[in-house]
Amino acid sequence: MTTPTRRRIPQTHSLAVGIVVSGAIFAGCDAPVSDMPRVRQYVGEYPVAVWYYVKGYVPDDAIQARETMNGDFAHIRSLGFNTIVADGIQDARRVALLDVADAQSLQVVLPHERTAAYVRNGRSDPIVRCGPETVVQENVLLVGDHPALYMHYVYDAPSLDVANRLAEMVEIYGRLDPAHSVFVALSRDPVMLSHRANLPVLLWDNFPIAEGAAPGELLNRRYETPVRHPEALADIRARTPGRKHWAMVQALAIPERLRMPTAVEWDLIYLTALAAGFVDGVVFYRYHTDQSPDSGLADGNHGMPPGRAAAVRRMTKRAGTWGPMLVGAKPAKDVVQTENGRLRGVFLIGPKRQFLLVFNPAVATFGYDTVRVPATVQGRRIVRAVNVSEPKRYLPVGGGAEIPIELRLRPAEGDLFELFSP
Repeated sequence: MTTPTRRRIPQTHSLAVGIVVSGAIFAGCDAPVSDMPRVRQYVGEYPVAVWYYVKGYVPDDAIQARETMNGDFAHIRSLGFNTIVADGIQDARRVALLDVADAQSLQVVLPHERTAAYVRNGRSDPIVRCGPETVVQENVLLVGDHPALYMHYVYDAPSLDVANRLAEMVEIYGRLDPAHSVFVALSRDPVMLSHRANLPVLLWDNFPIAEGAAPGELLNRRYETPVRHPEALADIRARTPGRKHWAMVQALAIPERLRMPTAVEWDLIYLTALAAGFVDGVVFYRYHTDQSPDSGLADGNHGMPPGRAAAVRRMTKRAGTWGPMLVGAKPAKDVVQTENGRLRGVFLIGPKRQFLLVFNPAVATFGYDTVRVPATVQGRRIVRAVNVSEPKRYLPVGGGAEIPIELRLRPAEGDLFELFSP
């Protein structure tokens, strides 16, 4: 990440008193902000994120809070994450969180209480008081030039009745801070909300591993049809073109509702999301374990069950390697043919590059199969396929007709091949 020089800004201020921020003046609800700071072009890392709760896990004392966050963020970075989605944080503490994240080379998807309050209740909310434009101006002036800021987290799990106010906030943020996208976590009605609010990023927080589910059984738990998680993802992706699509990986257990996925099931959730075209980012939900055993990735002392840290590092390494290559790719209609159907494949076509993703959907057995890459994909002739993990080895077209790829994949293991044209 780039680290430009910036002025530190007080964490709290009164709306009744004018303040100077980066050369601009905010003087209250009815006074326009003059000279909004110039927006720099922000270039962040491909987001490999983990959900991080503040309320209930980080002490109220400022010094203790910094110490806790510094320890947590160092551990998060050691697991291979480069981004945190912050949640449950008071506005007055956000700059401190950004500072600690910056010191650990983490970028932050950052919420704003007054933005969320406006989406929820409009100007009548007691903590809003001002109109939406002033609310956004205040937030952008406070944190918009911080090098750790990655996105503005506008709202969590909106319903259709707030879609108009959500769209209002999305438009204002896009106009006042075009360098930072907005982020909304969607639960129900993801397609309708995505269109009505013109959301640039789509994250669907379905948690597919239910309590009592069979190994590898991924369910759509948000609405009735389609029943299975993979088909629901594919349907959402097909109906929301022109957006960035982030994958969510369930790292959460809730008694009588959800069980914690195994490491193999994590792989399956992630590969299934990639196959559906959710390729522009990934979020593990969540970092903290609460009172229920094993209800998050790590406990308060950064403890994790045996083997979990290694499994997470393996996943974050793969996401950090594959993700930047796949940004903007979408599934092709061309069908990937296999010899015995034990492996699944999909062509992912990006703006300039094209790929073949092959994975084993079984979580208990090895998959032996031959994948046959046709001579043309999306009307383009294919001359070789290269495993991105072994770039010095490639498979040329056999007999000018197709490329047969013989694979033996462990449970929920996948390979990614780049396809080259003349």
